[in-house]
Amino acid sequence: MSDEKKIKPKIDDVISDLLDGEMKKNALNFISYLRENKMSISRASGNAEAKRIDGAWKAAYKSKGMCRIWLSKNHWIVCPYIDYTKDFETYIKNENLQDIIWDNLFKCRICSPKLCSSQASKSEETFRGFNKTYFGKEFDNICKFWDAYFQNPDDKTINCIKRILDFKKNVE
Repeated sequence: MSDEKKIKPKIDDVISDLLDGEMKKNALNFISYLRENKMSISRASGNAEAKRIDGAWKAAYKSKGMCRIWLSKNHWIVCPYIDYTKDFETYIKNENLQDIIWDNLFKCRICSPKLCSSQASKSEETFRGFNKTYFGKEFDNICKFWDAYFQNPDDKTINCIKRILDFKKNVE
């Protein structure tokens, strides 16, 4: 990859360089979906000028953040920005998608204990995320920043992510 492409790579090129097989097919399919639905894709702040091809990307619809995408060698992640409203909960239950979301909740990794624990009642040393309820089921130790964290999503999971984004797009 040329230096110019390393500085301002297109996400399709990054996917082709970093992923293989089903992961590559699924990621390119997801990027096509974003474009077909008029969502813009750009490098996330903090890595736009990095001379490396991996990193974070973001998708937006009419300037509203929709999701974050991370790419690295043989690994990719999608994190939709989700507002857990009553309407969203009803939609997810009606579409029978709650199990996929439950299976992809992101447990706290102590990425930023001072930031996270400052808003929690636990001390910095013992803080391990928040207890949250999703679709009527309680979970422990969920990250403050990311609820659903879809790692190397397969077709079924990508369809769930698309439906989440379709819902978000239609309520914006």
